[in-house]
Amino acid sequence: MSGPIVVKVGGSVLDEIASMPGLWSAIASAHAARPTGKGVIVVHGGGRAVDEQIAAMGMTTRKHEGLRITPAEQIDVVVGVLAGVVNTRMVSQLRTHGAPAVGVTLADDGVVETVRENRYSADLGLVGRVTGGSGSLLRSLLADGRLPVVASIGCEAGGALLNVNADEAAMGAAEAAGAESLVMLTDVPGVLDEHGVLIASLDVDEALSLIERGTARGGMIAKIRSAADAARHLGRPVLIGSVDAVGALIAGEANVGTRIEPSRVRV
Repeated sequence: MSGPIVVKVGGSVLDEIASMPGLWSAIASAHAARPTGKGVIVVHGGGRAVDEQIAAMGMTTRKHEGLRITPAEQIDVVVGVLAGVVNTRMVSQLRTHGAPAVGVTLADDGVVETVRENRYSADLGLVGRVTGGSGSLLRSLLADGRLPVVASIGCEAGGALLNVNADEAAMGAAEAAGAESLVMLTDVPGVLDEHGVLIASLDVDEALSLIERGTARGGMIAKIRSAADAARHLGRPVLIGSVDAVGALIAGEANVGTRIEPSRVRV
């Protein structure tokens, strides 16, 4: 075991935090089974909770290529939901199942560094991207036996809070912490082809070609980009799969989810 396992939780999973004991039990068990310092790090976004809170306040949610556009008047809502409600509920559920979970955000010192996102044609507002980071806080918590639960809220050098895509946040945490593997949980079995059939394995080029051909749409575009970036930077496979298969995904079992490989051996 070369490092921790990073598990990214998102999608409709976050709408049912209290009613998914199997998920939290599986993550808690995986953390407990690993050596101290090489446990599990959970990274999460906000699910529909952010959309619902924004709507309740009379505001509109807009997205660009699966990424939430975050104007200044909405950032406090996003922070409150992600770093407050969702993060605390996840910590509570993990602790209920015996995991020594601790809630943090990307903005905490020693997690990752973020800057404002500028890679897209649209102005995304207060949206950030990961630029690196020491991961020292994550490693310190793991060394103490803790299970970090990381909300995808960062901050830029000037102090402005940034909403970071949770897939990219997970990639950054995995890279900073020297993770053994990155598992991206979602509400679908994995990456699907144009016929809706699960694709078991893709290399980075094949994965990105799904975006170019228009096969990947909506939120899966950002997920594939993040998984491809992570596979390239980490130099190891990134797994995308259903929450129902979390145990098998964490264990690295074959024929579960979609494996995004850094490169494929050609014969």
